[in-house]
Amino acid sequence: MLRGRPRAGPVPDTVVAAPTTAGVGGEAVQPRESKRVTRYVWITAGDSAVCPICDRFDGSTYTLEELENVPRPPDDTHYRCRCRLEPDKEF
Repeated sequence: MLRGRPRAGPVPDTVVAAPTTAGVGGEAVQPRESKRVTRYVWITAGDSAVCPICDRFDGSTYTLEELENVPRPPDDTHYRCRCRLEPDKEF
């Protein structure tokens, strides 16, 4: 106990919400069709501090297979890299 207060319990690894089919007015709602992400785009911070290495990747898109041969920011790039890979919403 910290200062007389009980500690919080363990945080669950996953949280699962029960699906619902009730819409406004109690009408049934059809679940949205989920799209599987197949392409990713490299995004830099877009400022003058972007390094030349990351700048050449900016805006490039990659399939899942191509990502095996591309560094993954920020872990595989460099110290304090601010780049990220995001799902390609246009594909």
